[in-house]
Amino acid sequence: MNSVLIHCGGKGIFIDPGILPEEIKKIDDYLSGNKIEIQDVILTHSHWDHIIAADHFYPAEIIAHQNFEYETSGIKWEHLKKQISDFSKLHEINELEFNIPKPDQLVNREYNLKLNNISLNLTFTPGHASDHISIIIPEQEVLIAGDLLSDREIPYVNYSLKEYTGTLEKLSSFDFEMIIPGHGNSTQNKEEVFERLNRDREYLNKLNELAKTAVNGNLQADDLKNLAGKISYHFPELNNAGHLLNLETAFIELGGRADPSKYGWGQNLIEIQ
Repeated sequence: MNSVLIHCGGKGIFIDPGILPEEIKKIDDYLSGNKIEIQDVILTHSHWDHIIAADHFYPAEIIAHQNFEYETSGIKWEHLKKQISDFSKLHEINELEFNIPKPDQLVNREYNLKLNNISLNLTFTPGHASDHISIIIPEQEVLIAGDLLSDREIPYVNYSLKEYTGTLEKLSSFDFEMIIPGHGNSTQNKEEVFERLNRDREYLNKLNELAKTAVNGNLQADDLKNLAGKISYHFPELNNAGHLLNLETAFIELGGRADPSKYGWGQNLIEIQ
């Protein structure tokens, strides 16, 4: 995962700090070596890998979207703990310490922040998550995208296909020089910026049409596995499972008959109740 540090005049803003203890130590060493004090921590959304080290930079103020508290409460909190435990076991490391960050500032659709002479515009970009925000640095035409516009991942529609489609339409109205995604590689190639936006928009449009076909044809959720292959996408070996979950989620969103405890991105939340 990509964490982002913006600093100027000895003050810094950290975006999505994480994940591993050795990574946090490297960050600490850099901050102390360059005499940088973190003033704010911005969380693009509430998924565990983006929030796990937020409290490490206390007393920096934590900024998140107003849906953050809902996304980290109740059964969703239990799901976050399970994901962290599973990650620790998979990588054979000690269980990562984790407490839910308590945001000092909750933002809605737009929020402007200053770091000395650097302006940051926080903008609501739902679809992957209900509390997803991205950060635009307008003077440099930079987009810090969170879990959007990866060169490795397809759009993961954990929350809403309709909202995700609207988010990409919104971002397409900007003329970005650089994109920094939460996963995968950054790019300063304007042609690649354009290609990523168009590729992901095309994928979501095809996903929508495929889900509509399934709903209108009165297909069952189990039929979606056979239907999923009608859409091509990059790095299928990495994204096959996510693509099927996307299709199941879109199918349910568009009115398809499916048990959300067994299909789509929400199934894991229900399983651990």
